[in-house]
Amino acid sequence: MTTSRILLGAVLSLLMTTYGCASEEPADDVPEQTEDELSFGYKGIVDHAGVVESTTMMLKSFTELDSYNRQDAFNINPALHAEKFRSNFLSYDAIDGVTDWTPANLNRWVTRMSTGNYLVVDLSKKCEFGKPSYLDIEREQMFGTPHTTCGGRTPSEDALDVTYNLLIRGKPEKAADIGDGVDELHKAASPTFPYLAGPN
Repeated sequence: MTTSRILLGAVLSLLMTTYGCASEEPADDVPEQTEDELSFGYKGIVDHAGVVESTTMMLKSFTELDSYNRQDAFNINPALHAEKFRSNFLSYDAIDGVTDWTPANLNRWVTRMSTGNYLVVDLSKKCEFGKPSYLDIEREQMFGTPHTTCGGRTPSEDALDVTYNLLIRGKPEKAADIGDGVDELHKAASPTFPYLAGPN
C-alpha cells in the first residue's frame, strides 16, 4: 500500500467519524420534540371544542377559513378576521328585520370570535347529559345572564339551532325559535362513555 493511499484512507475515516458523531448527537440549540409532536408531526393543539360553524357560517369566506383554523384557537390574530365577523354578524341580525344586537354586545362577540374559538366549561357545576348547555357561559359573557350549567356541549344537543338563534335573535334564551329544520339526531348518543349512538 502506497503512502498516498494510507493518507487518503485516514482522511476518509476521519470524515466518516466526524459525520457519524454529528448525526448521533443533535446540536444543543435544536429543541427536543415532545411526544405529541412525534405522534402527530406538528406543534400546537391537536383538537379542541369550539363554537359550531364559527368559520363556514360566521366568516363565510374560504380564503379566511383556512387561515382562521390554522391558528392557535386560544390566540387568534384579531386583525385578520374581526371586520369579516362584524359584517357577517350584522347580516344575520338583519334576517328577522329587527336589530337585536346592541353595539356593546356585538363588540363583545366580535372580539371573542376574532381572538379565540373555544367553549368555556365550568367544572364546579355538574354536566347533565341531555340538558342544554351549549353557549350557556358565553351567553353570560354577552348578556350578563348567569349560567346554570357546566357549559360546553353535550353530544346530542342541537348546537346549530342554538347558534342560529343567537346570531339572528341576539337573545340570551336557550330556546331556538329559528333553526335548520333538523331538531334531533336519528339516534341519540349514549349517556355513558364513549357517548356513541347505536347502529341504525
